[in-house]
Amino acid sequence: MKALLSIIYLDYLKRIRSYSFLVTLCLSTAIAASFIPQPEASYSTVNVGGYTGFYNAAWIGTVTALMTSIFLSMFGFYLINGAIKTDRESGVGQIIASTPVGNFQYLFSKVLSNFLILFTIVLAVFAMSIMLFFFYDAGYPLDIGQFIKPYLLITIPALFFISVLAVVFEVLFKQYGVIQNIGFFFLFIALSSTAILDTTIVNFDIFNGKIASDQIIAAAEQAGSVPENSGLNIGFSLNQGQKGKKFLFEGTSFTNGFIISRLILVLISIIGVVLITPLFQRFRQSHIGRKKENKKASLETDSISGMRLESLSVPETDFGIMPILKTEFLLLVRSGKKWLWLLNLTGVVLLAILPLSIAHQFVLPILWFLQVGRISQLSSKEQAHKVHYFTWFSFKAMYRITCTQIIAALILMISLAVPLLLRYAFQLNLAAVGMVCLGAFTVVTFAFVLGILTKGKKLFEVLFFLVTYINVNGMSAFDYFGAMDHNNVHWYILIVMIIALMTIGLFKRYREIYA
Repeated sequence: MKALLSIIYLDYLKRIRSYSFLVTLCLSTAIAASFIPQPEASYSTVNVGGYTGFYNAAWIGTVTALMTSIFLSMFGFYLINGAIKTDRESGVGQIIASTPVGNFQYLFSKVLSNFLILFTIVLAVFAMSIMLFFFYDAGYPLDIGQFIKPYLLITIPALFFISVLAVVFEVLFKQYGVIQNIGFFFLFIALSSTAILDTTIVNFDIFNGKIASDQIIAAAEQAGSVPENSGLNIGFSLNQGQKGKKFLFEGTSFTNGFIISRLILVLISIIGVVLITPLFQRFRQSHIGRKKENKKASLETDSISGMRLESLSVPETDFGIMPILKTEFLLLVRSGKKWLWLLNLTGVVLLAILPLSIAHQFVLPILWFLQVGRISQLSSKEQAHKVHYFTWFSFKAMYRITCTQIIAALILMISLAVPLLLRYAFQLNLAAVGMVCLGAFTVVTFAFVLGILTKGKKLFEVLFFLVTYINVNGMSAFDYFGAMDHNNVHWYILIVMIIALMTIGLFKRYREIYA
């Protein structure tokens, strides 16, 4: 037990001290402040037919718990995923493998450290929700139980499930990081869209907390504020939270069936760890893999020993950027498994045949998100593979390496959007063509800059997933590729932001190379 606690404690400390976690924590707190809009705000996060609740403890506690359950589960997976891979690459895993710590103990320690990371963010959001209660001060008394109950019964079990899911995905697809990222994206959409089991006794809803949703709708209908059968909208909705359109919500009455369903969710999660334990190889290298490597090395040695050096062609020196651009582009294209290009080609075909509005708003962002594994290491792969000093000492590294990385990523993203660009070009809609290209440049800019600032890929994966999910759900404020109508100010702000971020990224890379 002492060894298990030590692993959890040290792993937790290492991860919360990382730059990406601190940025994510600050970002989560800032987003949490928007969960409860200002009274005069033109948007809402939870509403029934456009009506929202009065800002009492029950409403603020339930709304922030629901929003945290959904959004933190959504991007929390990308924040905590990769714990086993980190131990493998750093050598810590091999050390732990030599100790008496069993496979289940090790995997469960990773689950608990993952959960503690997410729980730390929940504590920050919880504190922010109480601050918002006092900040808006609608004249209602503070009932701390109305804050604790929804977080304890809705948010915490959902985050524990995500913590287990991250470990399960790592064990099942340890060499396929792209499958983990993309697989969770579609799994989350499937699980959050409906309850797995919905009966009068037990409701097995992982993220949404259906019991709270139903009682919010019932409170709105009982007050006579909205028509019957009005649905609950969870998420950022513009022009829905208008001032004066309010009803009183006095809190969620959690039934025994719902409490049992949350305990079952935690139990099923633990059983999932038990089931994958035999599949965990405890950082052992495959014997077959070593045999193949030895055979390959033997063949290479034999071929080198019989090679005549005078028969080799004389290398030609080329200080241009085209050879490096070709190499960078091939690195992007060849990263990940080849069969994943079937998904990409499917997306390209859908861009060509689906109606323009659907292709632009839904297919394009998802297709670009499928490239998250390729472009997330755009500017950090040198540090990841420990070749950055060699790379930065090359001839004109700033011009030949950095610029070609950006250009190669742009070529990839724009190439995937070619069918959509051609359809707009045939309509002479050059503004839409420019917006799509601007969207590609936005994604590349964020991948490039965040990779330089964090020296990793986690933060970009988290933000890219969050922005993609929001865009698919029609939140126009985060539209970066022109799928929804905007005034010119929106695009001016986006362009200025891109220029500012690119300037910061290039300056930081210049200091790394020449300082």
